[in-house]
Amino acid sequence: MMSFGKEKMAPIKAIMALTIVADHLGLFYGINAFKLFVELGAPIVSVFFFISGYGLHISYKNKGDSYLKSFFSRRFWIVLAPYLLATLLFLLLFWPSADCLKKAVYATFSAGNPILPFSWFALEILYFYLAFYISFRLLPERWKVIGLCLLIVVLMIAFFFLGYGNAWWVSSLAFPAGVIFAGNEKKLFSAVDKRQGMLWISLLVLMAVFFVSYLAGRVFGKYYVWTVSHVCIALMVAILVSWLPLERLNSKPLAFLAKISFEIYLCQGIAMQVLRGRFHILNDFIFVVLVYALTIALAWGIHLLSGLLTRKPCTSSTT
Repeated sequence: MMSFGKEKMAPIKAIMALTIVADHLGLFYGINAFKLFVELGAPIVSVFFFISGYGLHISYKNKGDSYLKSFFSRRFWIVLAPYLLATLLFLLLFWPSADCLKKAVYATFSAGNPILPFSWFALEILYFYLAFYISFRLLPERWKVIGLCLLIVVLMIAFFFLGYGNAWWVSSLAFPAGVIFAGNEKKLFSAVDKRQGMLWISLLVLMAVFFVSYLAGRVFGKYYVWTVSHVCIALMVAILVSWLPLERLNSKPLAFLAKISFEIYLCQGIAMQVLRGRFHILNDFIFVVLVYALTIALAWGIHLLSGLLTRKPCTSSTT
């Protein structure tokens, strides 16, 4: 039986977190050994958005409206708390002048360039969470997903016309795709279990749509069609993850990295700027090793501290 359950998420989350660090090392620091990862940033973010949308819808299906009642105090805050802590740490390490800080805050919302390096996706996922809450809280059942899709498209258009970078909108549709996948996965998996050929047909169709949309964007310069390409990537990954026995890869190191994967995304830029900006470590091998080590250490610290901030107070079992 195919499954996209939690038992398969640890290897995926761990690998994505480590790979996105490699992507930035190759793209922004010119590390030759990681140049092959520079095209993987947007696909990885697409899968991250897909998993986020999937997780929200699964939680809503399991808990109903009670999930939305504690949405801001629980789910929203779980993302916001580590983001704020990581941003505060960055400011403490690289304290700017008051004028530079004002400009940085303004650029965060006017140009999509947040103070914390490489953290734009965290802000975007918070916007998506708000869109999810609004649509699933206010709209009738049959309009919830449609409303969410429309809100995401509105956000994408806003990002585009505000002049935000392509990264802000090219992967966005993967989030509602994850929501839709969560709402229909039982039907999809049941159909595939009955007819194994559907698995390969689905993958081939998605691959064909991916190549057509990607080439259309490349040849005609209409890069907005790449939003379709990245939905296809997320869906192909979801299908393969559901089919492959990835739970066999579970281990304590992978579980640990998966637990702090979000914080790794947030802390990688801090580690890179400390090691090459403050200490000027020019040897690429030493720099890479220390980037991963410091990123993981900072991520673990942020994870523990944010856990204290997001933990609910203990209550008596009789209350």
